[in-house]
Amino acid sequence: MKLHAMVGLGTSLVMLGGCAVLGGEDEFDDEKASTAVAALDVGTSSSEIAEIASTDPVKAAAGLAASTTKGCRTKTVDPANPRVVHVTLNACGGRFDRHVVTGSLVVTFSDNADGSLHSETESANLLVDGRPFTRKVSADVRIDGAMRHVSRHAEKTGTKKNGDSLVRTSDEIVVIDTTTRCRTVNGTGHAIVGGNRRIETTITNLETCETPEGEELCPKGSIEHVNQAKGKTVLETFDGSATVEIDVARRKGSESRTWTLACTPRG
Repeated sequence: MKLHAMVGLGTSLVMLGGCAVLGGEDEFDDEKASTAVAALDVGTSSSEIAEIASTDPVKAAAGLAASTTKGCRTKTVDPANPRVVHVTLNACGGRFDRHVVTGSLVVTFSDNADGSLHSETESANLLVDGRPFTRKVSADVRIDGAMRHVSRHAEKTGTKKNGDSLVRTSDEIVVIDTTTRCRTVNGTGHAIVGGNRRIETTITNLETCETPEGEELCPKGSIEHVNQAKGKTVLETFDGSATVEIDVARRKGSESRTWTLACTPRG
């Protein structure tokens, strides 16, 4: 976990909230693998972030443990160290994708010299779709009234379904407005797939919001993947509707697709 929001690729490219892109999977397998698994992103929802109202590590841990969560995930404060939260994942799917995640995360809060909150998360016995993975995340959180400003660095290693290795790092800036229940992500990711296929990902002003009942609304913003080995660039553009524009540029030519999202359009 870390206090961050990350985007995961789902049915074909993207799963955002309840937002599943309807399309095929195999063509964009490398791009999917280069994204984070959202089930690991404990603390990213507006309801969870709202419960972290203090940069005091003990209060932050208590707030996270008490925050609303899905039934597949439990969060408890360590009885010997009130700055630590233990998270258990039991066949979780996550907000942004359809991966099945099982295992545990340990979240440790501490003080930064500038008064902000620091957290470190490390996985244990983590399985993604039945395959071993590791996940480490560090984050710094600044609270300004209703706003939460989060900077985070994440590292993930594992193996794809076809046996290819995966090593990924990412850096994001996340801004959460607990009043509007919206979070905006800007950041970059770097992945090596199969030992030699490099994929660079850029997330630009990706805003996801939720209703007071926790229902995810359709996203706004863009995600771009540059697959250098395949000479391919995939740009996903979201406008808050239930449609996503997918622009694919290859060496042999370009094409655009319009796919339907299974999410609630914004009014």
